[in-house]
Amino acid sequence: MEQNLAQSKKYLPWIYLGVFFLVTAGCYAVLHYVVPMGDDLMYGRWGRLGIGGLLERMAQHYQTANGRSLVHILDSILLGSDLRIAIARVFVAALLGTVALNLTRLAADGNWKIACAAAVLSACGIFLLPAGLTRQSVYWITGAMNYVFPLALLLEYWVLLRATLAGRRGWVLASVFALLAGLTATLPDPTTAQTDDLTALIPQLTEGIYVVHSTGSQYQYLSVPSGYLQDKLAAYRDDTAGYTVVEGDAPVCTYWVLFSDRVIGLAEGDKGFVSMDRAATGSATTVPSGMYAFVASFFA
Repeated sequence: MEQNLAQSKKYLPWIYLGVFFLVTAGCYAVLHYVVPMGDDLMYGRWGRLGIGGLLERMAQHYQTANGRSLVHILDSILLGSDLRIAIARVFVAALLGTVALNLTRLAADGNWKIACAAAVLSACGIFLLPAGLTRQSVYWITGAMNYVFPLALLLEYWVLLRATLAGRRGWVLASVFALLAGLTATLPDPTTAQTDDLTALIPQLTEGIYVVHSTGSQYQYLSVPSGYLQDKLAAYRDDTAGYTVVEGDAPVCTYWVLFSDRVIGLAEGDKGFVSMDRAATGSATTVPSGMYAFVASFFA
């Protein structure tokens, strides 16, 4: 037992360094010939703008395209000049090396023999990825930022979290990587309902919490993932001071939040309704300030 521990302590650093540099060098041999194409050209042009222009484009992109702002800011910076493109190739290769390294670390769990096998499998797995996949997600700079970068952050967070739970390090670094990994993610595109009748749609959406949006001609909906988003919606739901019955009919709503026990309709001006029997309408009320904008951001 003590001999195995001593061997692991001796060999593991070399195995980790070996798989990192092998994969980094091997991937760079391909990335060296990769030239900007497709979205690279758009982000590269943004990268040549000043900081104000770049942030303005990022804000517009966030509102009209998707929420992976951290990824696209980094993408624009790395594609903003020929020198930075050369750096981007090295950066992407190092990300792939980090992916192989952390896969090895997670599989090995301190055992150098398992680490050897995991290093070989990780390296071969990356080198043998099919061209149809790598041309869109590995050997394409924007694709790598969208897929390889988040994966590398997630695996690093996983390694740090395991060490933290084992008591080998504090929470600070794991928390930082959790935040960074979260900033590379975005909600999925909303699903377009197959019906234009809200009263028929609501009974279909019962598992979990949903948000529904009316575009004027159709309904779109999203299942809200557990965690912060559900907790925030639950806080709005339970903010009893934010709901006051008002005279008149319920306003024409643009968004609806579907809980298991109620439906909350939302209209501009912090107005809406609450239906405790999950109906498509109800008595007019005020709604908590900020709830409308928060739900609207799901579909931005």
